[in-house]
Formats: sequence, C-alpha cells, structure tokens
Amino acid sequence: MDTYEAGVSWVIIVVFAALFFISMLDATCELFGLPSIGYRVNRWSAANGWYAGALILLVAVLLAHFLLNPLPCLVPPASPGAAPLPCPT
Repeated sequence: MDTYEAGVSWVIIVVFAALFFISMLDATCELFGLPSIGYRVNRWSAANGWYAGALILLVAVLLAHFLLNPLPCLVPPASPGAAPLPCPT
C-alpha cells in the first residue's frame, strides 16, 4: 500500500491550517490594536539571533530533505499480484 499520497495530503492540510490560524490570529491582533504577528516575530528574531539562525537552518534542512530525495520509481509487475519491480538503470 502506497502511503505517499495520504502523507502529502496531510502535510498540505496541516500547513494550510497553520497558515489560516496565524492569519486569523493576526486579524484578531489588528482588531484589538495589538502588535501584529510579523512584528512580534521580527522583535523575537532580533533579540535571539542564534535561535533564529538555527530555525532557518532547520527549515533549510527539511526543505532539502523533501526536495533532494528522489521517490523510488517502480515498474508495474509483469503478473497480477506480484510485487512491483525497481526501475532499471
């Protein structure tokens, strides 16, 4: 069973849910006259340069992991019920 499609779907759902939550929180801050999320993140990163750099490095490593690792190419099996074969090189 291939779980790649389901995994990608869940990652997309979680990312967009987090972005929606942050945008609603930012709208609420604007409504009540509080500092925005971007201002708070900017202030935090100016005060914690090493942590901000480590966070950027972590995001870069995760992005490289997702983009630079190729998916295995599988050739359909010759007979029904047989396991798929790896791609010929």
